Amino acid sequence: MSTAIVIQNSSENKRRTSLHRFGILLASQVALIAVHPWGDALKDRPGWFGMFAMAIFLAGLYQVAEHKKIRRVATVLCGLAVIANILAMSGYKGPLLIPTTMLSMIFVAFVTAVLLQSVISSQKVTSDTLYGAVAAYLFIGILWGMAYSFVDTLAPGSLHMTAAAGGRLVWTDYIFFSFVTLTTIGYGDVVAVGGIRGLVMLEGIIGAMYPAILIGRLLTLYRPSREE
Repeated sequence: MSTAIVIQNSSENKRRTSLHRFGILLASQVALIAVHPWGDALKDRPGWFGMFAMAIFLAGLYQVAEHKKIRRVATVLCGLAVIANILAMSGYKGPLLIPTTMLSMIFVAFVTAVLLQSVISSQKVTSDTLYGAVAAYLFIGILWGMAYSFVDTLAPGSLHMTAAAGGRLVWTDYIFFSFVTLTTIGYGDVVAVGGIRGLVMLEGIIGAMYPAILIGRLLTLYRPSREE
Protein backbone atom coordinates (compact mmCIF):
# COMPACT_ATOMS: atom_id res chain seq x y z
CA MET A 1 0.00 0.00 0.00
CA SER A 2 2.78 2.41 0.98
CA THR A 3 4.70 1.52 -2.18
CA ALA A 4 1.68 2.40 -4.29
CA ILE A 5 1.38 5.76 -2.53
CA VAL A 6 5.08 6.51 -3.10
CA ILE A 7 4.75 5.64 -6.80
CA GLN A 8 1.63 7.76 -7.08
CA ASN A 9 3.29 10.74 -5.38
CA SER A 10 6.37 10.37 -7.58
CA SER A 11 4.21 10.27 -10.69
CA GLU A 12 2.27 13.34 -9.54
CA ASN A 13 5.47 15.30 -8.83
CA LYS A 14 6.85 14.35 -12.23
CA ARG A 15 3.62 15.47 -13.89
CA ARG A 16 3.66 18.83 -12.10
CA THR A 17 7.30 19.39 -13.09
CA SER A 18 6.62 18.54 -16.73
CA LEU A 19 3.73 20.99 -16.78
CA HIS A 20 6.16 23.84 -16.21
CA ARG A 21 9.03 22.78 -18.46
CA PHE A 22 8.07 25.32 -21.13
CA GLY A 23 7.72 28.01 -18.48
CA ILE A 24 11.31 27.44 -17.33
CA LEU A 25 12.55 27.73 -20.89
CA LEU A 26 10.52 30.89 -21.47
CA ALA A 27 11.89 32.46 -18.28
CA SER A 28 15.48 31.89 -19.42
CA GLN A 29 14.72 33.49 -22.79
CA VAL A 30 13.08 36.52 -21.19
CA ALA A 31 16.12 36.89 -18.91
CA LEU A 32 18.41 36.99 -21.94
CA ILE A 33 16.28 39.63 -23.64
CA ALA A 34 15.99 41.63 -20.41
CA VAL A 35 19.76 42.20 -20.22
CA HIS A 36 19.85 43.64 -23.75
CA PRO A 37 19.42 47.31 -22.66
CA TRP A 38 22.72 46.99 -20.80
CA GLY A 39 24.49 45.63 -23.87
CA ASP A 40 26.52 48.80 -24.48
CA ALA A 41 27.78 48.82 -20.91
CA LEU A 42 28.75 45.13 -21.07
CA LYS A 43 30.41 45.01 -24.49
CA ASP A 44 33.75 44.31 -22.86
CA ARG A 45 32.23 41.57 -20.71
CA PRO A 46 30.79 38.93 -23.08
CA GLY A 47 30.73 36.45 -20.21
CA TRP A 48 27.52 38.02 -18.88
CA PHE A 49 25.64 37.24 -22.07
CA GLY A 50 27.38 33.88 -22.28
CA MET A 51 25.92 32.84 -18.94
CA PHE A 52 22.39 33.70 -20.06
CA ALA A 53 22.97 31.84 -23.34
CA MET A 54 24.20 28.86 -21.32
CA ALA A 55 20.98 28.93 -19.30
CA ILE A 56 18.95 28.81 -22.51
CA PHE A 57 20.95 25.84 -23.81
CA LEU A 58 20.42 23.90 -20.59
CA ALA A 59 16.73 24.85 -20.40
CA GLY A 60 16.34 23.72 -24.01
CA LEU A 61 17.98 20.39 -23.19
CA TYR A 62 15.66 19.97 -20.21
CA GLN A 63 12.68 20.65 -22.46
CA VAL A 64 13.53 17.82 -24.88
CA ALA A 65 15.05 15.42 -22.33
CA GLU A 66 11.77 13.59 -21.74
CA HIS A 67 11.80 12.34 -25.34
CA LYS A 68 13.90 9.19 -25.04
CA LYS A 69 14.44 8.77 -28.77
CA ILE A 70 16.07 12.18 -29.18
CA ARG A 71 17.66 12.58 -25.74
CA ARG A 72 21.11 11.41 -26.86
CA VAL A 73 21.13 13.63 -29.93
CA ALA A 74 19.98 16.62 -27.89
CA THR A 75 22.62 15.96 -25.20
CA VAL A 76 25.44 15.78 -27.74
CA LEU A 77 24.29 18.93 -29.54
CA CYS A 78 23.85 20.77 -26.25
CA GLY A 79 27.34 19.78 -25.14
CA LEU A 80 28.82 21.10 -28.38
CA ALA A 81 26.74 24.29 -28.05
CA VAL A 82 28.07 24.81 -24.52
CA ILE A 83 31.64 24.35 -25.79
CA ALA A 84 31.02 26.95 -28.50
CA ASN A 85 29.62 29.33 -25.89
CA ILE A 86 32.64 28.86 -23.63
CA LEU A 87 34.97 29.53 -26.57
CA ALA A 88 33.07 32.73 -27.38
CA MET A 89 33.12 33.82 -23.74
CA SER A 90 36.89 33.33 -23.61
CA GLY A 91 37.41 35.45 -26.71
CA TYR A 92 38.61 32.52 -28.83
CA LYS A 93 38.96 33.38 -32.55
CA GLY A 94 40.50 30.15 -33.84
CA PRO A 95 39.31 27.67 -36.49
CA LEU A 96 37.05 25.77 -34.08
CA LEU A 97 34.78 28.77 -33.62
CA ILE A 98 32.95 28.38 -36.95
CA PRO A 99 32.00 24.67 -36.66
CA THR A 100 31.03 24.96 -33.00
CA THR A 101 28.90 28.03 -33.76
CA MET A 102 27.15 26.09 -36.52
CA LEU A 103 26.47 23.26 -34.09
CA SER A 104 25.04 25.76 -31.60
CA MET A 105 22.59 26.97 -34.24
CA ILE A 106 21.70 23.37 -35.11
CA PHE A 107 20.94 22.71 -31.44
CA VAL A 108 18.71 25.78 -31.13
CA ALA A 109 16.93 24.84 -34.38
CA PHE A 110 16.53 21.27 -33.10
CA VAL A 111 14.98 22.40 -29.80
CA THR A 112 12.72 24.86 -31.64
CA ALA A 113 11.47 22.08 -33.94
CA VAL A 114 10.75 19.78 -30.99
CA LEU A 115 9.02 22.63 -29.17
CA LEU A 116 6.80 23.45 -32.15
CA GLN A 117 5.95 19.77 -32.61
CA SER A 118 4.90 19.53 -28.96
CA VAL A 119 2.70 22.62 -29.25
CA ILE A 120 1.10 21.59 -32.54
CA SER A 121 0.46 17.99 -31.44
CA SER A 122 -1.05 19.06 -28.11
CA GLN A 123 -4.56 17.76 -27.56
CA LYS A 124 -5.74 20.73 -25.52
CA VAL A 125 -4.77 24.29 -24.69
CA THR A 126 -3.04 24.70 -21.32
CA SER A 127 -0.92 27.44 -19.83
CA ASP A 128 2.16 25.39 -20.69
CA THR A 129 1.00 25.13 -24.30
CA LEU A 130 0.93 28.93 -24.47
CA TYR A 131 4.36 29.12 -22.80
CA GLY A 132 5.69 26.70 -25.40
CA ALA A 133 4.22 28.69 -28.28
CA VAL A 134 5.80 31.93 -27.04
CA ALA A 135 9.12 30.18 -26.30
CA ALA A 136 9.22 28.81 -29.85
CA TYR A 137 8.63 32.31 -31.21
CA LEU A 138 11.45 33.73 -29.10
CA PHE A 139 13.72 30.87 -30.13
CA ILE A 140 13.16 31.81 -33.76
CA GLY A 141 14.36 35.33 -33.00
CA ILE A 142 17.39 34.05 -31.08
CA LEU A 143 18.26 31.54 -33.82
CA TRP A 144 18.13 34.20 -36.53
CA GLY A 145 20.25 36.51 -34.37
CA MET A 146 22.88 33.76 -34.18
CA ALA A 147 22.65 33.30 -37.95
CA TYR A 148 23.13 37.02 -38.58
CA SER A 149 26.20 37.06 -36.33
CA PHE A 150 27.58 33.98 -38.08
CA VAL A 151 27.09 35.37 -41.61
CA ASP A 152 28.50 38.76 -40.63
CA THR A 153 31.58 37.00 -39.24
CA LEU A 154 32.13 35.13 -42.51
CA ALA A 155 31.30 38.19 -44.66
CA PRO A 156 32.04 41.34 -42.63
CA GLY A 157 29.80 44.25 -43.51
CA SER A 158 26.73 42.15 -44.29
CA LEU A 159 25.03 44.13 -41.54
CA HIS A 160 26.00 47.64 -40.54
CA MET A 161 24.54 50.36 -38.36
CA THR A 162 23.41 53.56 -40.02
CA ALA A 163 23.53 55.55 -36.77
CA ALA A 164 27.15 54.69 -35.96
CA ALA A 165 29.17 54.48 -39.16
CA GLY A 166 32.15 52.21 -38.79
CA GLY A 167 30.93 50.84 -35.48
CA ARG A 168 31.27 47.11 -35.02
CA LEU A 169 28.13 45.18 -34.22
CA VAL A 170 28.13 42.97 -31.14
CA TRP A 171 25.99 39.97 -30.27
CA THR A 172 23.24 42.06 -28.69
CA ASP A 173 22.94 44.09 -31.89
CA TYR A 174 22.28 40.96 -33.93
CA ILE A 175 19.61 39.82 -31.48
CA PHE A 176 18.01 43.27 -31.52
CA PHE A 177 17.97 43.35 -35.33
CA SER A 178 16.53 39.84 -35.41
CA PHE A 179 13.57 40.64 -33.16
CA VAL A 180 12.93 43.94 -34.92
CA THR A 181 12.75 41.96 -38.17
CA LEU A 182 10.71 39.10 -36.70
CA THR A 183 8.09 41.48 -35.34
CA THR A 184 8.15 43.40 -38.66
CA ILE A 185 8.88 46.69 -36.89
CA GLY A 186 11.90 47.58 -39.01
CA TYR A 187 13.47 50.63 -37.38
CA GLY A 188 16.09 50.90 -40.10
CA ASP A 189 19.04 51.53 -37.77
CA VAL A 190 20.69 48.31 -38.98
CA VAL A 191 20.95 47.68 -42.71
CA ALA A 192 21.41 44.32 -44.45
CA VAL A 193 23.67 44.18 -47.50
CA GLY A 194 24.19 41.34 -49.96
CA GLY A 195 23.10 37.73 -49.61
CA ILE A 196 22.12 38.10 -45.95
CA ARG A 197 19.00 39.90 -47.15
CA GLY A 198 17.56 36.49 -48.01
CA LEU A 199 17.71 35.54 -44.32
CA VAL A 200 16.12 38.86 -43.40
CA MET A 201 13.21 38.35 -45.81
CA LEU A 202 12.66 34.79 -44.60
CA GLU A 203 12.51 35.89 -40.98
CA GLY A 204 10.07 38.66 -41.86
CA ILE A 205 7.79 36.12 -43.58
CA ILE A 206 7.95 33.79 -40.59
CA GLY A 207 7.25 36.67 -38.23
CA ALA A 208 4.12 37.60 -40.17
CA MET A 209 2.81 34.06 -40.63
CA TYR A 210 3.63 32.50 -37.25
CA PRO A 211 1.02 34.35 -35.12
CA ALA A 212 -1.76 33.73 -37.66
CA ILE A 213 -1.00 30.01 -37.98
CA LEU A 214 -0.53 29.58 -34.24
CA ILE A 215 -3.77 31.36 -33.33
CA GLY A 216 -5.64 29.22 -35.85
CA ARG A 217 -4.18 26.06 -34.33
CA LEU A 218 -4.96 27.10 -30.76
CA LEU A 219 -8.53 27.97 -31.69
CA THR A 220 -8.91 24.53 -33.24
CA LEU A 221 -7.71 22.93 -30.02
CA TYR A 222 -10.01 25.09 -27.89
CA ARG A 223 -13.19 24.52 -29.92
CA PRO A 224 -14.13 21.07 -28.48
CA SER A 225 -14.10 22.40 -24.91
CA ARG A 226 -16.41 25.26 -25.93
CA GLU A 227 -18.85 22.88 -27.55
CA GLU A 228 -18.99 20.75 -24.43
